[in-house]
Amino acid sequence: MSLTTRNATAGGRSRASRVAAVGAVAALVFVAAACGSDDDQGSSGTDSPATDDSVSATDVPTTEGSDTTTSGTDVATDELPVPDGDYKIAVLMPVLAAGYPAAVTEYIKARADATGVEVQVFDANFDPSLQFTQCQDVLAAGDFDGLIILAASSPSMIQCAEEAEAAGLPVIATNTPIGNETNSTEIQATGVKSQVFVTGEETYKNVTDAVLDACKDLDPCNVGNILIVSAIAISQAQDAAMKALAAENPNINLVGTAEGGAQRSGGLQAAQDFLQSEPNLHVLVSGADDMLLGAEEALTAAGLKPGVDVAFIGQGGSFQAVERLRKGEWTAISVANAKVEGELPVDLMIRLLNGETIDAYYNSTEVAGLPQLLNADNIADFPDFEGTFDS
Repeated sequence: MSLTTRNATAGGRSRASRVAAVGAVAALVFVAAACGSDDDQGSSGTDSPATDDSVSATDVPTTEGSDTTTSGTDVATDELPVPDGDYKIAVLMPVLAAGYPAAVTEYIKARADATGVEVQVFDANFDPSLQFTQCQDVLAAGDFDGLIILAASSPSMIQCAEEAEAAGLPVIATNTPIGNETNSTEIQATGVKSQVFVTGEETYKNVTDAVLDACKDLDPCNVGNILIVSAIAISQAQDAAMKALAAENPNINLVGTAEGGAQRSGGLQAAQDFLQSEPNLHVLVSGADDMLLGAEEALTAAGLKPGVDVAFIGQGGSFQAVERLRKGEWTAISVANAKVEGELPVDLMIRLLNGETIDAYYNSTEVAGLPQLLNADNIADFPDFEGTFDS
């Protein structure tokens, strides 16, 4: 298997030896906690609905330094690492009410259970300030060995990673980078030891190609664009890509851009608004499968058939999306692999805490052995792929 990786190592200490370090940064932790809202103060994994099923587990690995040279290391996510100790990992998620992050969380928990490490999950409910406060809660607790983070907002978690580094806790980012450059695969924040994702630029290069194909014989070609939440990296990449596409192609008319919150109800409302503005809609682009499923309802109510009257182009790869793609009801999917983005960070954290060297970047689609874009031309080449989550 060939994948895009970059080497990294990270030095770490045992949980007991980090307690003093946490105390040393406690003042910074509690001062910075003022960044969260009053209602969010004191939020922790035990308060979060995601922590009802904390999973037991054992150790996690660490390494030292970083190296950005390209590596061809293969990753077999079905090979379980063996932890050297009793490791406890904090898992910071942006929201658990949406299909994709909920699925990533379940893969994390299942992998932790299989490897014998303990995880505690924190739900930020799409609130970056709450997620930062939860990070500080983890550092103040003094009983965690590392953090796996799917950032609610990439830049806002830079300080979290830096404070984790000061406390001796390694960070692994999944699905989206931690930093200001959302299309970079380089480590951007001290404390981040590895990253598992596909850049927004790569994701949406494939999406825009699919839009161009759907619009090639149409002038104008009316396109609706549904983001998840504009604060997150993948939505920013989607917004920029679609605006650039419309600017470069005079036949493409961007009817509107809406936020759907990765919810069916959000996709339904967005599609209804687009159709009210432009009844002759040709293409719908969505940053999450859940929102396209909601949009189906709006089109059906308007007497339109998804995939026939209106091209449906999604980002995800849920069971429902893959099934619809095979039936010709959806047009294309830019793949996000919840299984890899859940399981691999756990494996990497264990290896890191065990003192092994890991790579600083893993392309999750390449790890899965899939193309970035699935469509009518290639879906038959992957008969065993059914999707990785439920929308």
